Amino acid sequence: MRGWLKSINDVDDLQTASDPQDLFAFKLNYNTLLFPSWGGSALHNGNISESFWRTANDNTMRQYTYSYDGLNRLILANYRKPESSIYNSGSYNEAINYDKNGNIESLQRNGEYDDINQNLVIDDLVYTYSTISPNQLLKVEDNTNNPNGFKDGTNTGNDYTYDANGNMTADHNKGITAIKYNHLNLPTQITFATSGNISYIYNATGVKVRKVATEGSTVTTTDYLTGFQYINNKLEFFPHAEGYVKNVIDEDTGFGTTNNIYRYVFNYTDHLGNVRLTYTKHPITNVLTILEENNYYPFGLKHRNYNMNKKDYEKLAGTGGIEITPTNLTIYDYKYNGKEWQDELGLNFYDFGARNYDPAIGRWMNIDPLAEKYRRWSNYNYCMNNPVYFIDPDGMQIDLSAAKEYDKKNETKIVDEIIEDLSEQTGLTYEIVDEKLEYKKDKDGNAIISKDKDGKEIGSRIARGLMIKAIDNPKVGLFKLVDEGGSNGEGLNFKIDVNEVNNFISGASDALNNKTMGFGMTFMHEALHTDLLYGEAHGSESVKWGETGRIVNTMNSIRKELGSSYGQRLSYLSFNSFIPFDLENKNYVLNHMKSLQQPALVKLNFLYPREGKFIKF
Repeated sequence: MRGWLKSINDVDDLQTASDPQDLFAFKLNYNTLLFPSWGGSALHNGNISESFWRTANDNTMRQYTYSYDGLNRLILANYRKPESSIYNSGSYNEAINYDKNGNIESLQRNGEYDDINQNLVIDDLVYTYSTISPNQLLKVEDNTNNPNGFKDGTNTGNDYTYDANGNMTADHNKGITAIKYNHLNLPTQITFATSGNISYIYNATGVKVRKVATEGSTVTTTDYLTGFQYINNKLEFFPHAEGYVKNVIDEDTGFGTTNNIYRYVFNYTDHLGNVRLTYTKHPITNVLTILEENNYYPFGLKHRNYNMNKKDYEKLAGTGGIEITPTNLTIYDYKYNGKEWQDELGLNFYDFGARNYDPAIGRWMNIDPLAEKYRRWSNYNYCMNNPVYFIDPDGMQIDLSAAKEYDKKNETKIVDEIIEDLSEQTGLTYEIVDEKLEYKKDKDGNAIISKDKDGKEIGSRIARGLMIKAIDNPKVGLFKLVDEGGSNGEGLNFKIDVNEVNNFISGASDALNNKTMGFGMTFMHEALHTDLLYGEAHGSESVKWGETGRIVNTMNSIRKELGSSYGQRLSYLSFNSFIPFDLENKNYVLNHMKSLQQPALVKLNFLYPREGKFIKF
């Protein structure tokens, strides 16, 4: 009902009946606990109580049970192997304590032992913060002597320094003596005391286009071109929807052409976008082959000491062919949250675009660009200290830049109409800040809700909650306005067909509020389709009489709260009983579909039911 991911394949059995064996399985529990005696918090607020996973590498089920405090902050991730005779209870535990601002005060982490029932504490970290700027971390001390996990490189003086903008300028544990930034607070050069430096180049919008790592006489240049990644001028890979395409061989034939061999590689990702297992089809046997498995502590550090074997494509010398062989290195370094792991010169940060993140300590090296949205939290904490539930792709919200460009080009004010409708339908006060849609809050960070003369809140409570959730979602939604093709939403992109909605508005009968299918309601409907909210397409309701489906049901609940003049939308197949347009507007939509050269959508000179929108009131 809530759209929460429950499972990927069957975590209890990778192979059922005569089906081929799955390579990866994953399961999440929320308000239930399969093993309540092992602790954990079973809640109804979306917090995850348990996660289970199994891979074909060793066919062993592994599990985390999660516990939270009253502020929904993760305080314990308890690891087990529930099917094993030796549970390995706590082998990869992570336990965290926080101060009132959400800064981590201490972190304990176990690791290394997976095959024996013994715990090894690899990190026992104590954090010290500035008394002048209380959210700025000055020092981390590890009370263990274990070199894995966090590396405590110095015990004299403070470990970290910052500039006036709150950007980290030195990390003495990593041997970083200086970090320079541009006007966007993005690092342009990181200098190490003895080993070299890393420099970065960005385009005008702050997107990284080049990284140059210099270590002694070795210079490695990585170029980024909208997903195509080159190392020292050689194309290494480019993305596809389920992974990437690897360029295995890139050779000059000597005849003015290049010989290339490309191979598809696929990723299994979990609910956070973490790359958990990478596989491909073996070039000789055609058998699916695992290249790499990745498992993570909640705050992003990788597990060690089990299923760590890596493989990659390699050219066969003298044959022109390719093989898959063991390797210690992988060129594709997109792992936790699908972000790039930067390990050059021991940097060990994830690049999230707007900021860089250190999973060993669960902290950013920069202030949140949207810190004013989360005033109750430290500017440096990661995902409000609930990394099992939230992600932070790059720290923005609903991007209206493309829609604003449409208005400018066409001399229209559709964005203003959307905001006017949404204000009336939700009771929120909206504003556009840096091309992003936001809602106004009071001094305590709560949404300001407009009221009528009788003191009653304006708009729909359901609509208000959805818009707050969509705008507060760490994911980035890109919204566009178009002139044809219909309105839709998928992934993190959604759009409104301006001509279509204008005809919905003008085609409404006199007694029907024409905003029921107007710009604000259509905006919310298409946003529901995106990963900002429900993240699902229409199902059987598009072909079965009388069914409306989850998204239309939600919008109808909003209509009910907005009053009877909004009516109720019926199913797609209500065509025979209700026609939503007057003749002139019906013919416009009909001809509009014909102009798209989709005659299959036209039937008996009426709009085909699949494209109809019907309101009863």
